[in-house]
Amino acid sequence: MFLRNMKSYEFLPKHLFFFYILVFLLSVPTWASRDTLYIKQSIKDGETLVSAGELFELGFFSPNNISPPKRYLGIWYHNLSPQTIVWVANKNQPLLDFSGVFSLQDNAALLRDGTGKTYWSKPSSSTTERGNISIVLQDNGNLILQGRDVIWQRFNDDCGNTLLPEMKWDNSQVLTSWKSDDDPSTGDFTFKAYQHGMNQFVINNQSEIYWLSGWYERSVSFNDMPETLIDMLNQGATTSSSTIDSRDDLPPNINFSRIYNRTTHDFHSRLVMNSSGEINYWTWNNKSESWELIWKHPDQGDPCSLFNVCGEFSKCNASEMPICTCLQGFIPNSPDTWKSGDYSGGCARKEIGCEKNDTFVTISSITNIEYAEFSMPAKNEAHCKNECLSKCYDAYLFKGQIRKDSGSCWFWSSLNDLKVDSAGRYNVSIRLAAAASLPLGVSDNVQKKDPEQLLKPEIVVLITVMASIVLLIVAVCFMRRIALGKAGKEEIQETEMSEIGSEISEKALLSSVGLSDKNLGIDVPYYNYRTLLVATDNFSTENKLGQGGFGPVYKGELPEGQFIAVKRLSRSSVQGLEEFKNEVLLIAKLQHRNLVQLLGYCLGGDEKMLVYEYMPNKSLDSFIFDSNRCLLLNWERRYDIIMGIARGLVYLHQDSRLRIIHRDLKTSNILLDEDMNPKISDFGLARIFGGNQIQASTDRVIGTYGYMSPEYAIDGLFSIKSDVYSFGVVILEIISGKRNTGSHQSKEALSLLGYAWKLWSEGKGLELMDQSLWEAYNESEVLKCLQVGLLCVQDEEYDRPTMSRALFMLASENPSLPTPKQPLFVLKGRRAASASSAQSNTGSEIELTVTVEGR
Repeated sequence: MFLRNMKSYEFLPKHLFFFYILVFLLSVPTWASRDTLYIKQSIKDGETLVSAGELFELGFFSPNNISPPKRYLGIWYHNLSPQTIVWVANKNQPLLDFSGVFSLQDNAALLRDGTGKTYWSKPSSSTTERGNISIVLQDNGNLILQGRDVIWQRFNDDCGNTLLPEMKWDNSQVLTSWKSDDDPSTGDFTFKAYQHGMNQFVINNQSEIYWLSGWYERSVSFNDMPETLIDMLNQGATTSSSTIDSRDDLPPNINFSRIYNRTTHDFHSRLVMNSSGEINYWTWNNKSESWELIWKHPDQGDPCSLFNVCGEFSKCNASEMPICTCLQGFIPNSPDTWKSGDYSGGCARKEIGCEKNDTFVTISSITNIEYAEFSMPAKNEAHCKNECLSKCYDAYLFKGQIRKDSGSCWFWSSLNDLKVDSAGRYNVSIRLAAAASLPLGVSDNVQKKDPEQLLKPEIVVLITVMASIVLLIVAVCFMRRIALGKAGKEEIQETEMSEIGSEISEKALLSSVGLSDKNLGIDVPYYNYRTLLVATDNFSTENKLGQGGFGPVYKGELPEGQFIAVKRLSRSSVQGLEEFKNEVLLIAKLQHRNLVQLLGYCLGGDEKMLVYEYMPNKSLDSFIFDSNRCLLLNWERRYDIIMGIARGLVYLHQDSRLRIIHRDLKTSNILLDEDMNPKISDFGLARIFGGNQIQASTDRVIGTYGYMSPEYAIDGLFSIKSDVYSFGVVILEIISGKRNTGSHQSKEALSLLGYAWKLWSEGKGLELMDQSLWEAYNESEVLKCLQVGLLCVQDEEYDRPTMSRALFMLASENPSLPTPKQPLFVLKGRRAASASSAQSNTGSEIELTVTVEGR
């Protein structure tokens, strides 16, 4: 209007005309920049506000474009794909159409629909002048309502499920998960500072603790938390009162030492409490233009990761089986449920009471433990021990030299969430009742015998002399045997060195392991014992790659520079001889890019060794079950691994000159070369089938629980379909990043197989996927692999596809797949337990307890 009537002002002096123009422009609100709304301004559904630096955007959205539409007002990253929501205003009250309007009216920020119904509002201060009010979207993702001062800001009011850099974080702040990926309403999981802890964080599932972090100490990060995340959590940190002192000798509660400084903030990073109970730290990778998962907990591949898995007075160690054991001097509260694999009931003292002569046993390498009930300064551990005895605490932890000539004691009357790992840094001393600390079989009656009942001195002397003579004879015999053994070994080695490659040597070696006259030759070369000794640096600990089923495996380097892996078969292993036969005579004849290559063998005295090609990336399980290394396997790479394993099994079952049943396929037996190509290994349990043979049986079930098919575990029957079952388990583990052990849904106690089938049958198959894959994956491939995996783990072997059929389905673009039946069989591994089964209602899982022979 002003410009259209410009001619009416031609009589004004030119400088006065331009003055009026300037005054008019300054009086117009700068809402055109689209980061600010003023009184009576609004945005409709389809319009957005964009922060000044174009980092964040505010507008209306529907999660995953669900239908019928539910519309929410939210904030997301501007120009990043896929759309990444960081905050939702009306998360518990969605609009059901596209009539939403976000405006600044009547001194309040309002979200209304076309009928005028209010869905969300933030009123302003009544003392603020109407004309000065505005709402601004900032470049850090904050939304502020301001007049002369800031009236309201979302950073202080509502974190939602996402923490951003510069967002205030203290003991009052909480991240709350969405209900599901499609529903931003308030979910079950929350992440916050642990009010009772020693610089710890906690994830709650409703009112119960779901996960508890390790402790934070100066210069030591808990649970491998990245420094940038610690710095983010340090924003606005304030010290609050706690049951743990904030003195210099004890870490202050949640007010982290400011040891990391950043000059600029990377706003493309976020900490997210997701709907499945994981806390995830993401950063944006500009090169790949995608989000990268840097840190997550709890670790779904670690059965000890969740809170208090083993209950009270028990320790959890994921590298042992069973993972839960009662502390020394304690027994399970409920032996029956403990034996069934439910450890949540914990343990109790064998001997009740508290005496001054009670002793202590130390539990080492502790990574996690629940908060202490009481703490005090102490100069030494003796001070802690005396206090523990006088106050009848059950355990104490002494931390010395935190400050010069000072330390501290922490005390517990109940021990929960005790986790043990080789990387653990803490030692906790457990009080034992004096009676419980006696050696096994020693009772009070033995200690209090009448002196007249004791042996006479002359009898004691006679027994001592006779025992000494016997020990001397045994020692002489033992030394003589060692000497003869060394001589024999040297003789054997000399024979081997002189006969390498000759027919006589081969027959002698075959005979030495019981393989004479079988018309079988050895297709790989012999390695001299000394050659392997030098290659592995005398089998040094530094060169040890791991412990296989039949013995340790070492990395070696041959004189020509070739790296090798040497499996040194255990002398005490009952199955070691059988494995040697299989590997030398069987696997040497198999050549396929997805089978590990046997390079040679060695026999020397009582040494039996196998030489393989070296796999620099070790085994598949070390990646998919590790919360950090799993990030190196994106979906494309995991899909290639699944296909490679399938090709290897097809070769074993039908394409090689021998039909081979592996019998022990699992993720730890899938090795990865430098290009992450999978190679099936460990053929110690493999069996050859004749041309028309389809099934065999055994009286000894040997294998790994969680991967054994029902017919093999129950009846000892194995066939190519046994390998198909194991392959199906491996597929589901690769997709989910979870082991097929334990329960994967607390309310229904489902196994991984049962949980996968439940999600698939409900049309929620993608929810099984490892969360590190969520930012980039091929949906059709994931669902196809999931369905093929479920077809492979069906209870009846005739329902399972052959490996060639499974490979065809996996390789096809749009295959027509059968409907998998619900897997009801669950194998609970229990060593030295009798075979028994317990079946509940129809449609529930069958839990079977069997004796699984150790390897």
